[in-house]
Amino acid sequence: MSIGTVPGRDALDDKANRLFAGKVVRKDLVRKVKVGWNVPVFVLEYLLGKYAASSDEMAIQMGLQVVNDTLSENYIRPDEAMKAQVKVKDRGRHTFIDKVKVRLVDSDLWAEAVNFGDRFLHIPTQYPREYERLLTGGIWAQVDMRFEYDEETKGKHPFWIDKLTPIQIATFDLEDYRRVRAGFTTGEWIDLIVRSMGYEPAEMSRRLKLLFVLRLIPLTERNYNLVELGPRGTGKSYVIQEVSPYAALLTGGTTQASMFGHMSGRQKGMVQIWDVVGFDEVADLQKLPKEVVTTMKTYCESGQYQRGAEPARSLRHSSLKAVAQLLEYTTKHYATANDENMKALRRRLVQAGIYDPRAVAFFFIARTALALAIAAAMFVLLPIVRPNSGSLLWLMVIVGGIAGYVGPSMYIDKRISARKIEHRSGFPDFMDLLVVCADSGLSMEAALERVGRELGETYPSLTANIHMTNLEIRAGRNLKEALERFADRLALEEARAFATLINQSIDLGSSITDALRVYSDDMRHKRLSMAEEKAYALPAKLSVPMMVCIFPVLFVVILLPVFVRLHVGNYF
Repeated sequence: MSIGTVPGRDALDDKANRLFAGKVVRKDLVRKVKVGWNVPVFVLEYLLGKYAASSDEMAIQMGLQVVNDTLSENYIRPDEAMKAQVKVKDRGRHTFIDKVKVRLVDSDLWAEAVNFGDRFLHIPTQYPREYERLLTGGIWAQVDMRFEYDEETKGKHPFWIDKLTPIQIATFDLEDYRRVRAGFTTGEWIDLIVRSMGYEPAEMSRRLKLLFVLRLIPLTERNYNLVELGPRGTGKSYVIQEVSPYAALLTGGTTQASMFGHMSGRQKGMVQIWDVVGFDEVADLQKLPKEVVTTMKTYCESGQYQRGAEPARSLRHSSLKAVAQLLEYTTKHYATANDENMKALRRRLVQAGIYDPRAVAFFFIARTALALAIAAAMFVLLPIVRPNSGSLLWLMVIVGGIAGYVGPSMYIDKRISARKIEHRSGFPDFMDLLVVCADSGLSMEAALERVGRELGETYPSLTANIHMTNLEIRAGRNLKEALERFADRLALEEARAFATLINQSIDLGSSITDALRVYSDDMRHKRLSMAEEKAYALPAKLSVPMMVCIFPVLFVVILLPVFVRLHVGNYF
């Protein structure tokens, strides 16, 4: 077969289209689209799979046109960053295809679009939580960008990411592929894998096919080291560079810091970020610093490496391990001793916004340590401050121990009270937005997700609980139980009434929208009544400062002339 010739469809293509319906992309189309676009192959395959995954030639040609139009309109060339920014500013919003990274600066998350040329893009916090790859090297994605001028920042960071759609497999069911695999023979499956890499198996021997498949093993096996020797242009680096978004190809020299991370641990190296790291030329290894080669040998042998002084790392590791064992023992002991108190304490910690599963153990250790520390401090310091304190010493030791023991509980109660105030203030707005979403035809699950995004900045604690409810529903918990847990976390009677209302509507088959509207009106009237009650109470509360501040001034104004007359008048 001559170079550039596209083989016709065969039985293997028909079987793949039948068994993997909607997942098959023609590699010859990838080569057509690839020309002129400096994007990875998996990006092009994503677009072709979205618009041209069909066996119908007419549909393929139409999809191919859509892909080309999408690239022309949405792909950002590295030298067109300013043009893209101006386009967003003029239009108000635009969709781009770019590689996006996220980093934490102080307490804020900022996104970086590589070709867009801006390292301070506002991004919803849900995306870094959902796609962790954003924090470790970045991902290619379709990005919905908007321009918003902020008076407070004087337009310093005006670009906002509204929506991010990763260009990668969102879900992967291995069992489904194993089931479909049974429909292929071993030879057909090898041919399909080779063809999916972009090669034509009909022109290869079986040995050559297996050698090409061998290149994929580092992508599937842990700590698999592969060295391939061959002339230039034989596709040695093709798999690492183009096939997978989880692999990185290194060309040229490197340092130990960039390869394995800085000794401080704040900046990760390539082996920590990428699943597979490939070197383009073996000859370049001779140019690498000696310490890089030494560390690389250790890593290739054991899959581990050490940066920094060993004693310090060992001590830190031992300390962390000891703390983890202490937490585990404390949790088990406390749960065994009194399961009801364990559940009650866990509920209080969740209501206070402490969601760590080890929070109960931390609380118990903190309470005990604080009581002992304050008692010991009283025992040591009081004799120094007041010698011969006698029985007062033991009294202060007991009081200090009790204060340390009760202090964490008081702190938790204070946090719960503060969060209740926020929840009670934001719950009417939550109900109003939920009614609007329900009226628009959204399901309860979709409405909760939408309302959570809208209330994010105004009521962060309430939003966190809404987000947790959405995660529970996605994990398989039914709506009734998820809403009950939501009400329990908020610790509000209004939330419990809301959960009961929704559950009754589901059980009785009545309209949830009508029930929400009635309850939202009731909440609005209740909030108005509370505001009126506070307004009516103000005159009584103001009487105290009036008596304290105004009456003394009034007395001075009245009596001062008399005083001056009596004392000063005698001199005239």
